[in-house]
Amino acid sequence: MDWFFIALIPPALYALTNLLDVVLIRRVVRDVKMGALIVFTGVAYAGLLGVSWYAAGATVFSVPFQSAMLAIAAGIFWVIFLIPYYRMMAVHEPDIVVPFFAFIPIYLAIAGTIFLGEYIDALGYAGIFLVFTGVIGASLERWSLFFRAPFSLWAEMFMASLSITAGIIAFKMAGELLSYWQSSFYMALGGIGTVVFLFVLRPLYVGQVVEVIGRVPRLYLAINIVNEVVDQTAGAVLRYALLLGPAAVVQAINVGVQPLYMLVGWAILAPLGGFYGNRKMRVTFRRFAYLGLAAGGVILVYMHTFAGAW
Repeated sequence: MDWFFIALIPPALYALTNLLDVVLIRRVVRDVKMGALIVFTGVAYAGLLGVSWYAAGATVFSVPFQSAMLAIAAGIFWVIFLIPYYRMMAVHEPDIVVPFFAFIPIYLAIAGTIFLGEYIDALGYAGIFLVFTGVIGASLERWSLFFRAPFSLWAEMFMASLSITAGIIAFKMAGELLSYWQSSFYMALGGIGTVVFLFVLRPLYVGQVVEVIGRVPRLYLAINIVNEVVDQTAGAVLRYALLLGPAAVVQAINVGVQPLYMLVGWAILAPLGGFYGNRKMRVTFRRFAYLGLAAGGVILVYMHTFAGAW
């Protein structure tokens, strides 16, 4: 069950990247300079490519073609997800955007059963449902904010969630024949190729990169670099846990624990005042109750693994 404790690490790192995204997207690129954001992702994937190549050694090129293509597809999906995510983070508060990722464990439970043969029993589904309910309830002051969200937000985050789901399924399928580092190498290759394709498809992105680098303070550029390093580290650890445990359960842990880390992060940053805008963190009994519900869901999906389902 070591993978369970490994799965507890990515939520903390993703919570940090979500907080940094607020600074980078809302403060630095308010007019959505998508190219500037994506190019840093490409650079981060280049770093992952180098590390994976070094770790895998010469065996990185001695892999089945189909498995390599699955890993490349995972990288493609992981980059594509960023487009709707960045677009929505630029115009909406993270509190209304991030909860949509609570759908991913549900998608994975279905896709994992179909493509991976990962059986989820009633206990597992109950845990996933509690995580879904707890995450949304803890993130929003009123459920009506979720149901009354603009159609564009629903559509964009649906595509983002499906893209992540497809990326996870492809990576796990590739991992059936490839080692972790071999899969990571080809995934990074797919991510870099997608970034290059986007820049060829949208030459405007090149000008956006030059513009943002020229006018954005070096502090924010440094924060962006740190953000990408943290994000890639979180993704690497998450994918390692995904290879060891059932996809829906690992992602339910990731989604269910992340709001707790976010709450701690906002509490720590509260003294900084206006740095994160006029937003004030309201720590209420209701929010803690929903966090407890999400934590209960994580416990249930953990128990699911002892019920003979995994």
